[in-house]
Formats: sequence, structure tokens, C-alpha cells
Amino acid sequence: MRARSIAIVVAVFAAAALTAVFVVSQLPHAGRTSPLPGTPGAAVATSSPPAPAASASDGFLDVRVTAGGAPQAGAEVRAYLRARGANGAPAWLAAGTVVAGKDGVARLAARPGAYLVAARAVGLAPGRAEVIRPGGEEVTHAEVALAPPVALSGRVTGPDGRPAPARLELVPLASALGDAAPDAPPEELARVETGRRGAFEVPGLAPGLYAVRADGAGFHALLVPRVAVPRAAPLELRLDALALLDGVVTGADGRPAAGAVVRAASADHWAEMTVGEDGRFQLPVPAGEYRLLAGRGGEAAALAERVTAGPGTARRGLALRLGPGAALEGQVVRASGGAPLAAAEVVLRPHQASAALARATADASGRFRVEGLAPGPWDVLAAAPGATPGRAEAVTLEPGRSFPLRLALAGLGAVEGVVTDPAGRPLARVRVRLGARGDGLAALAPREARTDFEGRFRLEDVEVGRAELAAVQDGAALGAARAVRVQAGRAAQVDFFLAPPGALAGRASAGGKPPPLGTAVLAATLQGPPQVARTLVDASGNFELLLPAGDYRVLAAPADAAGTDVRAAPAFARVEPGGTTRLELRVTAAAEEAGPEVRVLEPGGAPSAGAEVTLARPGDARVAMAARAGEDGRVRLGRDMGLAGREVEVRAHNGGRSGAFTGRLPAAGAVAVTLSPGAALEGVVRGGGAPVKGFALEVASQPGPEGWRTLEVHRFAGDRFELGDLPAGPLRVAVRAADGRRGEAEVRLAAGEVRRLEVAVSAAVPARAPAGR
Repeated sequence: MRARSIAIVVAVFAAAALTAVFVVSQLPHAGRTSPLPGTPGAAVATSSPPAPAASASDGFLDVRVTAGGAPQAGAEVRAYLRARGANGAPAWLAAGTVVAGKDGVARLAARPGAYLVAARAVGLAPGRAEVIRPGGEEVTHAEVALAPPVALSGRVTGPDGRPAPARLELVPLASALGDAAPDAPPEELARVETGRRGAFEVPGLAPGLYAVRADGAGFHALLVPRVAVPRAAPLELRLDALALLDGVVTGADGRPAAGAVVRAASADHWAEMTVGEDGRFQLPVPAGEYRLLAGRGGEAAALAERVTAGPGTARRGLALRLGPGAALEGQVVRASGGAPLAAAEVVLRPHQASAALARATADASGRFRVEGLAPGPWDVLAAAPGATPGRAEAVTLEPGRSFPLRLALAGLGAVEGVVTDPAGRPLARVRVRLGARGDGLAALAPREARTDFEGRFRLEDVEVGRAELAAVQDGAALGAARAVRVQAGRAAQVDFFLAPPGALAGRASAGGKPPPLGTAVLAATLQGPPQVARTLVDASGNFELLLPAGDYRVLAAPADAAGTDVRAAPAFARVEPGGTTRLELRVTAAAEEAGPEVRVLEPGGAPSAGAEVTLARPGDARVAMAARAGEDGRVRLGRDMGLAGREVEVRAHNGGRSGAFTGRLPAAGAVAVTLSPGAALEGVVRGGGAPVKGFALEVASQPGPEGWRTLEVHRFAGDRFELGDLPAGPLRVAVRAADGRRGEAEVRLAAGEVRRLEVAVSAAVPARAPAGR
């Protein structure tokens, strides 16, 4: 099973029947999740392309290499610069290789930016460190500590428990740089293949945390996001079977469409193949919900409904008939003033999918055109230098027609402020890191600024929208975190109050003995925004963390456990400024996975991949748990949660399909929730009795008396619309025509119902009149 947790909502079942604290977390197998998709057709890189040459005028990066505290003269140091790839995903550029001098220091000319530095010395494992060069700083310092090499061993099996030949790739987590997916330059990855019996061993590793990817022919690729090396026991990896999409592509004349390309795209995966003379395709894909598209030359086709397939299952009889392809044409301009943005990059993805299936570059007038597209909804993303990335969602294309689209990108802003201690004294040389920003529309490398002697900092050219910042003193594992809204052409003000750091040190043990290899100590803040510091203990169980003064919840547990036994009592510690707080910890066991589970099924009986599941006490509107099912449609609950035999209400939905269960959870085994089919709307938009030409349509639901909640906004070029997979219940449809006229209608839909609707637009929004039931 692979699962992605969306939220853990803290709640308490306070009634007599549920006197225990009911805090539920989703526990996938060993914390495993699905790898994020790449770009269709992308080759596996073995080296990083070179970065533009830097000079002394750009400043320097000084990397000090040590082992056991002693400088390592002659160590080789490589630097990699984080960049943005052609598909918008993170990429790495080789920024230089230098040999360390007698003092163990290697100096490289380096532009401002986010870097990964890697050091190698004879007889030692490679060491790596993340470093960000702020603008305006002449020399940025980094340290890399080398250690003797260790190894990771284990075994890969298939869903039946038999050995599975596979390729493994280890990603050092020092290179994550805040990304959602583990990432590192190809030169820094460790790759190995298993033998016939599925066994593997990866030697020459530095002690630390790694993400492990496993991929075998006929199996769903697997990502274990966090593995401690060394570890107490071999790593066991189980690969799930792929699903199969089976069908045929025909031309407009009904004959097999030889040479057509079939593509399947979901929120997490993609796959493609070219059909042969018989037009047939058998496309292996990970379990999930897919949009299925096909194209050949200027012809294209798409299935109107998404296709759902579970692990090891096949969906057969899928038929795609090519017709005239659709086109998207438009212009990318600045939101302020409307000036064209030349060379803007435009990327198209099937609606709610992650694969970029088409792209274009705007000309000098900011105009672009993409042809041969499949009909249906697409998400359009645009990016240009000196502007904030923008997006238009659910742009619905029609066969043989061109959709005109204007994308207005906001400019950039700035963030500035002051960092002081609690007494108001300015703090110099504090690192202020800019992380996620621009409302998360693009994967952006983090940036940093250093405070001056007055504690001031300023970050220029920041994307508009929500920005997350943190102020951290050198050597500290945590700092002060804030979020701010950035506006174009203005500087957002954000100040930090940073407590002086202190040390949290001690020893972790298991039954009075040193803890197992791969044990980590986690310290979570008890005040302010939630933050967690993590460090691996040494062979004797010793640990030390430099933390801002304050109160912390501290836990020792296996570093790669997906969850821990919630019945274990954590330790609490107060870190004093400039002092050392000592703590003796007992290792908390990993949570048990054997327990009840929720299995969500589609209306046709297939697993509902990614369904959102909530648990609550019957009759209580408060949600006690929220999680997203894995690709097998399951949410597993640990036995230590104490839910067996308790009366619960389980609700599940995936898109507009929904279902519920009320009853007692078993001690083991599954509770099945079968989803009812979604509803659909078909309609036309008219103004003054005549059809309109182009409109945006907002669909909102009313899940409770608190008000309406926007589900999606769709864009149409003509006067008609078709919307599927809508939730049953009251819906509000709001329309804004291209000429500015507006209109609304309210409907109440039943599960599986198809309703026809006409929406009238006028200069003023009329009073709402419910349409239909």
C-alpha cells in the first residue's frame, strides 16, 4: 500500500463510550509513498549539466572538510547549483570541483543560490551539506564532516512475497532543500540492482538518512521516504503489481489508428505508448484514477470519464476514436499594464494531473499557440522572468476549435524586516530563509539573506502570494518561522524575535542498553508554529541538538518509522539560553500496523485510490481523523490506537463520489465503504435569449449550514458546458461571461443524476431562484 496523509486533526471522543483520546494517524507500510512522476520520455541522467561559470566578482563558497574534527587536505569538493528544469521541476547544475588545501578548505567562485556540496576523501564515505549563498555576501562558509563508510542491505519482493529483481536508488536527504520529493544530483545517488533472490547491498554510504527508490519490471515503483543507515535489520521492500489499461485507438473512419500515442495521466503518475498496426494498447500503470488521451498528428481523442484501476487489475474494452484536435492560443502579459511577456513558458497538463503533456514558448508579443490537443479540461501554467508564475485551471477544449486565453502574470515584490532577541537587541549574521512562496504554483529553490549589524534584512524579487520564512542562527537546528503575503511592487514587513540558543543533549536507551542502529531523537516546539528538529544518535545513544530557548516535546524512536506508539509518554524539556539541558530517553517503539482498516471502493468495485476518509463519533460533526487512502483504496489504523470495537462514523469521498459507514470497527480486517456515483450537469449559457461566446463557471457546494464552498472553476470557449463527477446535494453554479455579464443558478442533485440546466446572464446578478428540485 502507498498512502499520502493529508492531515491529522486532533480531537477527543469525550463521551463515556469513548473516554480515551482518539488521535488517529494513517500508517502506510514503513512510511512508503509513491514516487512523484517525471516527464514522459525523460531519460535517466548520469551527470549534471554545467552551470554558467562564476567569477571572483560573484563571491566565494568556502567548504571546510573534516573527519573526526581533523581537516582533510586533498579532499575533493564538488558543488551543485539548484536550478529550475525545463519542465518546471527542480534540476541540478555542476558548479565546480576543487581540491581542499592543507587546512581542509576548498574555495569555489559561486553565484548566489541554493547549493549542495559533496566531499570525498580516500577511505571515507562521501559527505554532503546544503548551503545557500545569499546575495551580497562575499564569502559563504560551509562544513562537511566525513565518516567511515557503512552499508545498507535488504531484500525486494513482489506482492506474493516472492523475490523480485529490481533497481534501487538511494537519495541522501541532506539534499532535499525543502522539496516535497527527495532529490539529489545524479552523481550523488547510489544505484544498485538486486540479484535473482531480490537481495541487495549498497556499500560505501555515509551514516545518515536516505530516501530509497525501488523499481522492477511489471511492478509499481516504490519510494521509502526515510531510511536510517546503518540500521538494525535488513530493509524489506515489497513492490505492488501494476494495473493494466487495455483498449484500442481508431481513426475518424473507424480503422485502427496505427502510430497513435496513448497517454494516461493521474495526480501522481503518467504512462504512454505508441500503438501498432492494430491500434491496440496495453498500458501498464500504477493503481489510480487516470485521464486517458490519444493523439496522432493533428488528431486527438480523450475518454469523457476518468478510468480507475486497482493493483493487479485490468480495465479492458477502452476505446478512443480520433477526431479533429483542439487548439489553445493566447497571450502572456503583465497583470500591471498589460505589457507582453516575451519568451514566457506555457505548460499544459490534463486537469488535476501532474504530467506536462504539451508546452509552448511565447513570441516577442507574448503570444503562443498549441495544436493537436485532446478535448476536455486542461490546466495551463505560465512562467516568465521577472514575474510570478500563474495558472488557469480547467480550460475546457473542444474538438476542432481554438480556445483564446489571456494569462496575466503578477510582478514581484520584496520581504524585509528586523531580527532581534526577546529584549529587542538586534541580531547580526542571522540567516533568514525564504522557502515556499508564490502560493506554491511552482517548485522554487529556497533563498537566504543575512541580517546586518542592525539586524535588518531584505529579500528582493519575491513571488507574489503567501511566502514562508524562517530566521535561524548558525548551528541551530530550528529558528523562528513566519508567513507573510507578498504584493507586487511592494515590500512586505516581517520581524522575528529569536531566542538565544541552548543545547539539548543526553542519551537514548532501550531496556538499559544502547538503542538500535538508526534511532533518532525528535524535538518538537510547544509554542509558536509547529517545528521539529531531528538528529541520529551515535552508537552509544548519545545526542545533541542546538535549539532556540523554549519548551520542547522530545521523543526517541526509529528514524524511519512511519509512526510511533501513541500510548508512549514523551519527555518534555526546557532549553535555557546558553545552557545545556540533559535528558535521558527511552526509545519508543514503532506503531503496530495490525489493526482495523478502511477500504474505499468505487461504484464499480475497484479500489478508490486517493479517496479522502474521515472518522468521527456518530452524530458528532467534529472530525477526529482525516487521511487520504493509498492507491489500493485503504487506510490502515494501528492497533495501538485502541479503536477496535468502538462505534464510529466513517465518511469517504473521491471527487463527487461519496459513501459512508456507521458501526463498530473490528479488531482486525477491513470495513468497506462503497462510493455512490457522482452527478453531472449539462447546460447552456444565454444572455438576452442569445448564446454567449466564452465564459468561466464556478461550481460551489454547501456541505453544511456555514455556507458555500467553491469546488472548481471551469473555462469554456462556447456557450455550452458539461460537468461530471459532481457531489450529490445542493450546488450553486455561478457564470461570468467573457463580456462581464454574470448569472447564477442553484440545483440539488442526486447521486448518479444527469441534470440539464440553462443559466441566464445579465449585467446585474439576479436574485437566486432554485432550479429544479
